[in-house]
Amino acid sequence: MRTAPRPSEPSRACEEGVPLIIPRPPTTPRAAKLAAEAYRRIGMEPDFQFIRGGTDGSRLSEMGLPTPNLSTGMHNFHGELEFACLEQMETSVKVLTELAQLWGQEK
Repeated sequence: MRTAPRPSEPSRACEEGVPLIIPRPPTTPRAAKLAAEAYRRIGMEPDFQFIRGGTDGSRLSEMGLPTPNLSTGMHNFHGELEFACLEQMETSVKVLTELAQLWGQEK
């Protein structure tokens, strides 16, 4: 099973994988658990990275709605070296498809 590592530069990042970013340890881990399971279903082991803020997910989590940020294949956001990786974007679509199926099975 592949692991989704932390990307460092464009040439390596596109080869490495797609991280699962959690704004803070969620008080209700259901959303994070389902997201991690979606990664596993496509053959990847999620890489949990905790971030302090700056995303909609971190704001929603702060307000009490645990919200993982799922990678979209973008790196170095809002900087001169910002880029997106098509392969990672395609992986994100697979993860989201699995995640939708998992949420649909929730009772």
